[in-house]
Amino acid sequence: MLLTLAKAKTQLRLELDFTEHDEVLTGLIKAAQRSIERNYYCALVATQDELDALPEATAGYIADEDILLAMQMMVAYWYLNPAGAGQGTPSELGVEYLLFPLMEHTV
Repeated sequence: MLLTLAKAKTQLRLELDFTEHDEVLTGLIKAAQRSIERNYYCALVATQDELDALPEATAGYIADEDILLAMQMMVAYWYLNPAGAGQGTPSELGVEYLLFPLMEHTV
C-alpha cells in the first residue's frame, strides 16, 4: 500500500491506537489506489526502482504528495460517507485537480 494506515487515520483525526476500523480503512486505501490506477490507466509505485521494473508497455508513476493526498481524500470521503450520501464528492473536493497530471499522459 502506498498510503499508510497511519496517514489515513491522521486525515480522519482518528487515534493511531484505535484499531477497530483498521480492516475497513485498509480496504478503502486499496480501493483508492485501484481506482486511480484504473481511471488513469497506470500503475502507482513508491520508488524509481519499482517504476523501472514495470513492463515496458505499462505507464507508471511514483506516488508523489499530490497523489497520496488525493488517495487520503478519497479514503476520508468513503469512510465518512459509506453509503455515498452527503455533500461533496471526491471530484468536488479536489481529487481530480490533484490527479490531473496523470490524465495529461493517458490521452
